[in-house]
Amino acid sequence: MYKGVNRSPVTVIILSIVTCGIYYIYWLWQVKNDINGLTGREEISTGLFIAAIFIPFIYLIIWNKADNVLDEVCREKGVGYQKNFIMWLVLALVAGVGLYIAEYQMQEAFNKLWEVN
Repeated sequence: MYKGVNRSPVTVIILSIVTCGIYYIYWLWQVKNDINGLTGREEISTGLFIAAIFIPFIYLIIWNKADNVLDEVCREKGVGYQKNFIMWLVLALVAGVGLYIAEYQMQEAFNKLWEVN
């Protein structure tokens, strides 16, 4: 089974802020690879990822796909996870913090999955 890299969710957020979003783009690339590796199929294409860099709202599609796959895989592995896309969307639109909450929760779920594998 695919096994990704453990990353501190807090470090992911701090690096995203300090680098003015450059680390976020790198991290999102890793999410794409992790999601595709976990499923064994291309859930998130490279084209979609590149489009998200130039059209910021497209990253919401990546969040949604990642949320659905994490829910599916965590359920299979017996790891606790709750779908959060709607909350991330509302927090992104209303308070501007949805990005950071999404990063934290997704990375936390990935870390739990890597521990199980």
